[in-house]
Amino acid sequence: MGDILYLLLLTICGIILVWIGSFLFFGPVSPIYPFLPWSKKNKKFKGRPGDAKVCPVCSIIMVKGDLVKTIAFPSAGSIDRLMYIKGCYSCIENDLPRKCPICGAKMSLDDFLVARFFERPYEKNHVHVLGCNQCKKV
Repeated sequence: MGDILYLLLLTICGIILVWIGSFLFFGPVSPIYPFLPWSKKNKKFKGRPGDAKVCPVCSIIMVKGDLVKTIAFPSAGSIDRLMYIKGCYSCIENDLPRKCPICGAKMSLDDFLVARFFERPYEKNHVHVLGCNQCKKV
């Protein structure tokens, strides 16, 4: 009876050690975690600029918590506001290609997109990109 309990205890310890090892090698604390396909930090996925949760400047699919740097100006009594879109953290800090979704011109770090921001009560807000500061003269 003692041998069966000893074998059961060793099996449970082995399962726990395999689980801890896989967590350390494949989990979020692993140095290879950003390169794994199931990682939410994998920034190699491209989307279309008009889709939801896609940066309009570099077309990278953004994950939860990512923000786009914008400058929104106050409205003059109308329902829309003028907005400048600089881009997400990935295209501002990293060397990702930045281009205008309207004219297709390459954008430098000083360039921005000109957009209209529509605030809708009881609905999601809407952003309509008009172009970059080169093709849409401000």
